[in-house]
Amino acid sequence: MWFNTPEFPGVVGGSVPSADAFFRHRVFFWRPVGVWRYSVRCTRPDCPARDNKKAFLYRCGYSKTVRHICDVRGWYSMLTEVLACNTCRKAAKESDERAIEPRGVDKAVIHLMRDRTEGNTMAKVWRQIQESHCEEYLQRKDLYTTLLCQYNQPGKNKFLISLAAKGREMSTHTRRILSGQFQRPPPRRKLPTPQLLRRSFLVAEAENIEDYRTQIISIFGKVLKYDSTKKICKKVSGEGKGTAEWCTNVANEQGQILMSVLTCEESLDKMRPMGEGLMARYRRAGEAPPELMYVDRGCCRVLGPTSLEQLFNEWADAGMLIRLDIFHWIHRFDAALRTDHHSKYKLFKSALSAAVFAYNKDDMALLLQAIRAGHPTKYDYLTDSELIETHVSKYDLTHYVRRITIGVQETCVRVQSRLSLTPKVCSWDGREPGPSF
Repeated sequence: MWFNTPEFPGVVGGSVPSADAFFRHRVFFWRPVGVWRYSVRCTRPDCPARDNKKAFLYRCGYSKTVRHICDVRGWYSMLTEVLACNTCRKAAKESDERAIEPRGVDKAVIHLMRDRTEGNTMAKVWRQIQESHCEEYLQRKDLYTTLLCQYNQPGKNKFLISLAAKGREMSTHTRRILSGQFQRPPPRRKLPTPQLLRRSFLVAEAENIEDYRTQIISIFGKVLKYDSTKKICKKVSGEGKGTAEWCTNVANEQGQILMSVLTCEESLDKMRPMGEGLMARYRRAGEAPPELMYVDRGCCRVLGPTSLEQLFNEWADAGMLIRLDIFHWIHRFDAALRTDHHSKYKLFKSALSAAVFAYNKDDMALLLQAIRAGHPTKYDYLTDSELIETHVSKYDLTHYVRRITIGVQETCVRVQSRLSLTPKVCSWDGREPGPSF
């Protein structure tokens, strides 16, 4: 239940308005059982009635603690009722009851921390909240001081001055008015630290772990991507720093993550729980095994089955193919290069990518049709090639046109053609033609 504050005084009455009338805050009375009639169960692990479906907490008075909750633009106070378990015969402590624990930070503040954009740190969120609180405080202070300025107008206190001239007794409140002494505005409440904001965010996210887990295990795919990296583990800080060395991700053809694990080494024994769990997920959901899995290494057989075929043995027996990802296939050419800091290195990799992929003709035709439909008379004299060169940007190609492979034979011919042009490309910077990569 919300209890809002009265409106600010707008005019000067018979007495000087108090500063408390301008700096009051809302009050939220949290009564899930007394008002909303919710059925709350006891969350103690050792509760005898934990498995009893008819055992619920009941009201046991009201808490004497008033908590101040930090909102986006100000503060509000929270009062709660105390719930007790009839089986435990003890009042449920608020610090132990996650179901009735009032937070020190409002949900609106926690939602600001969910943004995954670059640079959205807790310090940035704290500065945003501080700016909003300062604006709200200064607005209230400006209304209060503006109203007090009316007492300094000529003739405003003529009646009180006449009483003083006649020698009549005046109250302390009247003496303060005549002397120009008013109640000072209360100081602005100190904001929670960025560390406390982070802790509140982690507590709120911990309650959503089951929802996140349900969403993740509901994702499947026919074409999977298996990749491992060390870069993510190097960014781990705090107590977990140095506890993991590899981060392994499995994604589908739509870029959705099926599973992500951190391990100390990339051996078959350490990765087997992940593989067994992923295959068990497909079995429980009744999904067919994936048809293809792209990997970053370990796709070639030398002596018997590969490590990935042993890791996903059920899928490999069902006919799943394991192939090297094209991104890592292109980077295999780095073994023949002297350095990756050459000025033509990016140009060389771009040429290899163009040799392997081609733009889908149907998607390109739809894109050109949409561009021509935007200006029916402007592009009539342009051919498709001229329209692509002048009015199709890289953004359009990336977001609206899919890239496809062109077959093994054609790919080999085009890659060989790009490699034969490498000496000529390297001579652009004035060097002698040759393998200067």
